[in-house]
Amino acid sequence: MKKIYFFLVAVALFVSGATASAQFMNQGASSKASSSADVEDLFSTVEFTYSPVTMNSSIKYDGDSVKSSEDLNAISLNWAKVTSLPVDLPLYLQYGAGVQYAWMTDSESEGDYSSKSTTSFLTAKVPVNVMYYFQIPSMNIALLPYAGLNLQGHILGQQKYTVKYDGESESETISLFSKDDMDDEPYNRFIVGWQIGAKVAFDKYIVGVAYEGPVTNLYKYSEDGVTAKMNTTQINLSVGIKF
Repeated sequence: MKKIYFFLVAVALFVSGATASAQFMNQGASSKASSSADVEDLFSTVEFTYSPVTMNSSIKYDGDSVKSSEDLNAISLNWAKVTSLPVDLPLYLQYGAGVQYAWMTDSESEGDYSSKSTTSFLTAKVPVNVMYYFQIPSMNIALLPYAGLNLQGHILGQQKYTVKYDGESESETISLFSKDDMDDEPYNRFIVGWQIGAKVAFDKYIVGVAYEGPVTNLYKYSEDGVTAKMNTTQINLSVGIKF
């Protein structure tokens, strides 16, 4: 609970600080290059995103290394604000918040036996990017490449197992962030990632593609000569509106 409290406080301080400094930062907007002259000072976006997610795992022991990966699907709803930076260039600060739900299902059956496992994550994300704005001459189209970091706080992460045999069913749910469920080796609830991508704005509509990678690990274990790591990468395909 203390980690969740500090995370929420950090987000609140960041947003309030960014808002309080916006007036100062916007003073630099009038002196930016002409390619950004038509930027409303500035704008916000609401976007829906679909993301193929890859969970990458590696284990090292006795000098050997084994790597594997699993694929998840994810959807998210994101809000972002674009505001000026006090530089004489068409560069802007983009910050925001979003919630992502990711899931993966695996099942098998043979005769009277069947099993199903579902892995799911509910994650809050706070991205901070530096964005370049380029207005295509004589067209109401703008290109917005960007790069930055994101703070991720996992609200939920669990695996549910269901087994059916001879007409009977048993199920168990494991919390991946619980010390009790994970034998004192839980996943990391708070991690940091990075992203790079680009968006295209058509009037009030916006589409984008981005790639996210890890800065810190979702899971790490090291004991008795065995080292295990897990992190995620994902591609974000988004559509939305700006206002």
